[in-house]
Amino acid sequence: MEHRALAHFKRALDKFHRGEVKDGLVDLEQAIQLDPARWEFFWTRGAFNYRRRAYPAALSDLTQAIDLCSDVEQAAKIYQQRMFCYGRLEDYERVVKDATWLIEHGFIEPNIYQWRGWSKYIMGNLEGAIEDYSRVLELTLDPYGNRLNRVMLYYKSHRYDEALEDLDQALKFALRELETERTLAFVVYQCRALVLYQRGDIEKSFYEYNYGQVLVGFKPYVSMESYVATIKDLVHSFSGIPSRPSDRAFLTRRGTPQESII
Repeated sequence: MEHRALAHFKRALDKFHRGEVKDGLVDLEQAIQLDPARWEFFWTRGAFNYRRRAYPAALSDLTQAIDLCSDVEQAAKIYQQRMFCYGRLEDYERVVKDATWLIEHGFIEPNIYQWRGWSKYIMGNLEGAIEDYSRVLELTLDPYGNRLNRVMLYYKSHRYDEALEDLDQALKFALRELETERTLAFVVYQCRALVLYQRGDIEKSFYEYNYGQVLVGFKPYVSMESYVATIKDLVHSFSGIPSRPSDRAFLTRRGTPQESII
């Protein structure tokens, strides 16, 4: 029975690799029926259901795989994929739960903290989100994108001084890239202008915004009155939402990379 199940499983993988997903799933279903105690079978079917955006089916398979898997290293890969699946289904409370399990078991991939922080933000837990994005900054060398994510959280929390500190660091990076990419600095100057306005430094906000305008070839504002009207519109339209994390499957535990089949 086990030999027949593994034969179906191998045929399913071969078909998946050839792009024959529908036929592969048939073989995989037969493998599961013959040996329903193999977590690898459920994980594989969950992975391909996830790829074809059948998220409820993927969630069911991945949960079954977790229940059957007793190896922490392997279970972590499944937990991460299930975390992504909960994210797709907008079940952010369970995203936080699975991310926390991974962190508590020593898996320190920044992407896990990003997902937990982003989910906390969606759920209204700004302080928890800031803590997780701060951890991301400790784990990565990204001086721009992740820092801007934390700026948005500081902005939403009215922690304007801390937002400006992060923007100072982001600007140092952006200015080094001026010769090839001016948009980065333009975005930072716009964010600085927005934060400064909210903090009550209207004149400085006016200067920073205009500096960014000139940097990318736009006309600066001459009238403070017209500028204030523009910045007010920007305040109302600014979402301040951190960028959605990626769902690449890669884990790090105590410094050791681990690729998954997903």
